[in-house]
Amino acid sequence: PTEARVFASCSTDKTVMLWDARGKKTPVMTVRGGHQDEVNVMSWNAQVTHLLATGADDGVWKVHDLRKVRRKTKL
Repeated sequence: PTEARVFASCSTDKTVMLWDARGKKTPVMTVRGGHQDEVNVMSWNAQVTHLLATGADDGVWKVHDLRKVRRKTKL
C-alpha cells in the first residue's frame, strides 16, 4: 500500500507473488507454502505495510509477514 509501483497477485498454483511494475518480467518475491489450495483473495494491511492477508478455496486464511519471505531483489 505504500509503494506505488509494487503490486501483489494470487494464483491457483497456491502462491502469492509481489511484482515491481518498473519493467521487471519476473516477481520480486514469491510466497509459497502458506496454503494447500488455490489462493483467491488477499488484502494488504493498511496500518502495518509488511503484512499481507490471503485466503484460499479451502476456507483457510493466513497473514504473511513479508519481512520473513526471501526476496529475489529489493523492492
